Amino acid sequence: MSNPAQNKARERHFIELFKSAYNSFPTGEIIAHEKQERPDVILKTAEGKIGIEITSLHDSKLKRAESECEKAVLEAQKIYETLNLPTLHVSVHIGGNHSMNRNNRKKFAVAIANIVAANLPPPGKYAEIENHFNDAAQFPYEIDVIFVYQYSWPDKNLWTAPSAGFYRENFVEELQNVISEKDSKLSGYEPECIEQWLLVLAENSSPSTFFDPSETTVNHLYKSAFDKVFVMEMFKLKVHELKLLQKRESDASAATSKLE
Repeated sequence: MSNPAQNKARERHFIELFKSAYNSFPTGEIIAHEKQERPDVILKTAEGKIGIEITSLHDSKLKRAESECEKAVLEAQKIYETLNLPTLHVSVHIGGNHSMNRNNRKKFAVAIANIVAANLPPPGKYAEIENHFNDAAQFPYEIDVIFVYQYSWPDKNLWTAPSAGFYRENFVEELQNVISEKDSKLSGYEPECIEQWLLVLAENSSPSTFFDPSETTVNHLYKSAFDKVFVMEMFKLKVHELKLLQKRESDASAATSKLE
């Protein structure tokens, strides 16, 4: 499946979840094909078309850190695979304060691969390799613990870098920034739509996407050119419709204030 097809399948999946969680979702045909770009999805109803744009919330700094950890662990897997050793399921737990980046990725990858290769558990067992923080060259202090599983059933290596973090509840500014960024592209959307909606996802799949809106965040009055804006928590499958000050109303109020 091509990337555009994968993206559309993913967007359709999100819309189906949105449909199941939002009681007032209109009856109609969901249109999401590769040529449908702006908005991402169109809902064809008896009254007319509704355009639905989809975007996600994430902490950019945390997302970059997560990406670096994942890349280092995947590179470690590739190094390990050159040694022709048993197939493993490896889980590398990296501390919250780490200095992994593109420049030192190789160093961490080599260290991880060597640690795993030197601590293979017997078939059907697992090993918990803890960092005793006494030799940074052999076991970098950025790595807390490595779990290694050697089961009989895996037919290929599976190395991961799971992470943990705290949920953010108050993120009015970040949410407004996401809305404003999408507002700036609204003029290029399907002109035949009677309404344009924005669906903002809190995917909650990693620390950079851990968002659980507080009442203050949900009840804030946001500025947007969209007709409706929603936040959907993926873990709880809960939809919040945000209160909006339509931008045209905001602009009119601003103009009136200048005249006064």
